[in-house]
Amino acid sequence: MFWLYLFIFVAGILGLILFIYLFQWFVNRPKSSVPKELANDIVTVSKLQVALLGNAKEVQSEIMAAPYAAS
Repeated sequence: MFWLYLFIFVAGILGLILFIYLFQWFVNRPKSSVPKELANDIVTVSKLQVALLGNAKEVQSEIMAAPYAAS
């Protein structure tokens, strides 16, 4: 009878460990199904926005320096 209780106890501990492991995996799994390469488009868009903003400031400076610019 002792061995049965020991087996049930050990099986319970192993089941608890498995449950905790699977729960942690479920909580920490990637939320997006998008491959990692496609997720990098956010950085590419940000670089494009910075480049466009830099060009826009040059154009704005040229417009403000124009002799017909409204003051």
